[in-house]
Amino acid sequence: MYSQPHSLHARALILGAGVAGLAAAIGLERIGVRPLVHEREGEHARGHAFLLLGNGLRALDALGLGASVRARGVWLDHAEIRDGAGRLSHREVLPDCLVLTRADLLACLHSGLRQVQVTYHSRAAELVCGADGRIHSAVVETPHGSARLATDLVLGCDGGRSLVRKFVAPASQRRRGQVDELVLLLDEAQVARDLGRGLLKVHDLGRGLAAGLAPVTDGRVVWWLQFDTARHKPHGDDASELQRFALESCAHFGEDLCAPLRRAEFDKAHWWRTGDALPLEYFQRANAVVLGDAAHPFLPFTSQGANMALVDATRLAAALEAHTDLDAALVAYSRATRPDAVAHHAAGVALERNFVQGAPSMATLPRSEACVS
Repeated sequence: MYSQPHSLHARALILGAGVAGLAAAIGLERIGVRPLVHEREGEHARGHAFLLLGNGLRALDALGLGASVRARGVWLDHAEIRDGAGRLSHREVLPDCLVLTRADLLACLHSGLRQVQVTYHSRAAELVCGADGRIHSAVVETPHGSARLATDLVLGCDGGRSLVRKFVAPASQRRRGQVDELVLLLDEAQVARDLGRGLLKVHDLGRGLAAGLAPVTDGRVVWWLQFDTARHKPHGDDASELQRFALESCAHFGEDLCAPLRRAEFDKAHWWRTGDALPLEYFQRANAVVLGDAAHPFLPFTSQGANMALVDATRLAAALEAHTDLDAALVAYSRATRPDAVAHHAAGVALERNFVQGAPSMATLPRSEACVS
């Protein structure tokens, strides 16, 4: 796949060097397009961990990185589900589930770049359009000044605050989610050994709470807490308040889940204020296209943020390889992406509703977490 140089030879600009941006850069480079990549944050990877599922793993295989990613992650083969009192409900089999840190995934993606350079601390401030309605250049700002970069193709991989999405779909609005998530990466070697290849998840259906633990590499575990913000919410972002909130929320979930929280450094916790948006009719406009969270922000229940970002990157490269006309390629990518975006968005909305209502179906692992068709 992606063995022949692309006839377009476009000047491509990728805004964002997260999962979507780096994966897209690899895909473009493999068809002979060497993009410029600009990232508003620094090079140091922020974030915690991802659950990679079947669709994301297949996309990594297509990018030539499947083996290296699998070597860095931890395979999960089962989930232990408990009720709100911490009592075992049942165990479930997990097909194609790999956990790894965001830093490890980004490191693997960086290793797949050949000659592409990423410019960090470089924020796109303006997209400059011509009379034809196409983006002719982008103004980027760095600590050393601003520059105008000419371009034939713009990829918006710039997340929820995407400048490119505003160009592609100016009327689209983000909806604030009702269920937020608190996430923390813990150095807990014994807890990781006890978990083995299992994921622990506790659902308190009556209170709108769920928490979980999963092992990652190097003796660490990722811990998360999902909470209905209409009934539960920390009083602030400071570490002591987040720790208090976490311990009180998980008080009845079992000592094995609570004990690590007493030792944790909550100044490194991330409070994910969730949200989504109705799926776009089109993920491209003129010579601009959106991928990953910029294209389709999902609620957390589906675990599809990173997975679909990887799929988007491979789909775009395949569309560009198959079509010598840029506009036709972007339309083909958009059409291929929309069915999955619609399905994952609908799944997230339904799972959020069931979570808030305490539906019995939430006492099992949501299918979109466990497998992807």
